[in-house]
Amino acid sequence: MIKYILYTLIIVLLIACKAKKTNIDNSTTLLEYIESLSTKGLVNENPLILLDGKPLNTLSNLDLSLPDYQEINSNSISYVEKESKSFSKLFGEVACNGIVIIRKFTYLHAADISQAIYIIDDKIVTEEVFRIIDPENILSYQLLKEINLNENIFDIYKVNTIKK
Repeated sequence: MIKYILYTLIIVLLIACKAKKTNIDNSTTLLEYIESLSTKGLVNENPLILLDGKPLNTLSNLDLSLPDYQEINSNSISYVEKESKSFSKLFGEVACNGIVIIRKFTYLHAADISQAIYIIDDKIVTEEVFRIIDPENILSYQLLKEINLNENIFDIYKVNTIKK
């Protein structure tokens, strides 16, 4: 009986070793990511690129052969849709094409040192105004965490509401 169990285990292990291995590749290149967003109409072909919260340049003015723009973990990249008035106020006219945010480093907060920016219907508002929104009027909600602007860490909360 023990011999039978051992042979069965060996056969199972051999089959498992021969099984096709799946490689879950969670990476993309900056260009592939932007082309995907552009195809969906979320950003234009030349968005502003932020690396760890710092504005670098537009896509057309970057050297895409650099390692920072090649294998990017898909969990480390996000975007802000084109024509966001609130982000145009933060970054200027160049942000109208959309913004692609690459996070190379994760910021750890030992204490709550972050500041928040609250955006309702593309207008920057105070926390008090943000807190009194009726949840029934919220169409969409977006949280862009840990954006590092000028060495300050911001949590950005963006809400679109029902127009009355």
